[in-house]
Amino acid sequence: MEITPNNPSANYLNNSRKPAGKTKRVFKFILSSIALLIIIILTHFYILPSIFPKVFRGELQNIAAFPSSDGKYKLWMQTDGTFTTTSRTNNMGQISLKTVGWFCRTYSYVYSPEEEEIINGFKTSFDGIPPAADIIYDKGKIWIVNSSSEGVPPGINIYNSESYQQEMNTKSFCEKNNEVSSGIENVSVDSRMPAKLRIYTKDGRELLYSIQDDKFFPSSIELEKYYKQNDTILSGAFVLVEEENSDKRKKLYYLTGAKYELSFSYGWAKEIIKQNITAFRNLKAVELLPEKVFIEGEVLYTDDEVSVIIHQNNAGKNAERMLTCIDKSGKELWTIQQEDLFDEMEGREDETISDMSFLRNQLTAQRFNNAIILIYKPIGAMGFEIASGKKLWEFEG
Repeated sequence: MEITPNNPSANYLNNSRKPAGKTKRVFKFILSSIALLIIIILTHFYILPSIFPKVFRGELQNIAAFPSSDGKYKLWMQTDGTFTTTSRTNNMGQISLKTVGWFCRTYSYVYSPEEEEIINGFKTSFDGIPPAADIIYDKGKIWIVNSSSEGVPPGINIYNSESYQQEMNTKSFCEKNNEVSSGIENVSVDSRMPAKLRIYTKDGRELLYSIQDDKFFPSSIELEKYYKQNDTILSGAFVLVEEENSDKRKKLYYLTGAKYELSFSYGWAKEIIKQNITAFRNLKAVELLPEKVFIEGEVLYTDDEVSVIIHQNNAGKNAERMLTCIDKSGKELWTIQQEDLFDEMEGREDETISDMSFLRNQLTAQRFNNAIILIYKPIGAMGFEIASGKKLWEFEG
């Protein structure tokens, strides 16, 4: 049978081929899009980090400063590079949110703030969304410690602060120490000096591990006894105490006494000032700057020479924050105003997380030689000269 353009059979065959061809093109487009998406994902999460390990990636979790052999200090930073999706479920009026992580990982970086250069970088993979870890420096070691969370076991990872190479992990830490040979069920960090780990073992024990002493204690009482015998040198510390009938207005005092007593009694500052508990009679308190009040003040750093205090200009939520450095003679060395601090530190009426009660858990300060380093965990860090308050550098993640 001859098929011509005017033949109805030819028209039927032509029309029947068009849908099949269109479907095939759509199918090819979908496959190409999926392939392209896979390539983009592999490039972003695997190829680029391998080729460019010193490129800053992820959401900043925490920062700590540490000294180096060249006489300068570096920043150890950890970010969360996980891709997360959140689903919302409404079950009979009960709304719940569930976050799922894909390509769960953290990135760790060693950063030189003076040279503004990333010196080293590497990634760590997890089976679940990685929790924010505590970062502690002690005697040439960087301790990265995280509590357990969904899909992620507790972790203790120790790195050399010069080579940046890992020297110990949770498994080898447990193998080295008989006290935790059964394994670690959970761990948390108490950063109050002396910095220590609170460890819950798999055989049901709760222990304290002093990082600087490399020693386990069955309780805080035994830890204090140890320091009472070994740390009796006379020292000093700055404390803020609320005025009578106000938990917003705080006055500054300088305490002197045995170093161990200052460390283990710091949380009892108000009782020490009032001298109404016999156990604190060996500690002496002197008020500094009697005319000055620190509204919502928090001591971010103290040693026996200087203190760094975060406070604000009024007691309301819409408040500007200030950073003040004071020496033990009561001299105010400098005050940094809000305009020279991170914008995210400013108090805002519509942001609960900007309240000082929340902010104080995100802020720390460290001292290295002539510099004070302000660390705002999820945002960045700043360095200030102790004598003048001059800003030496600023890093924002």
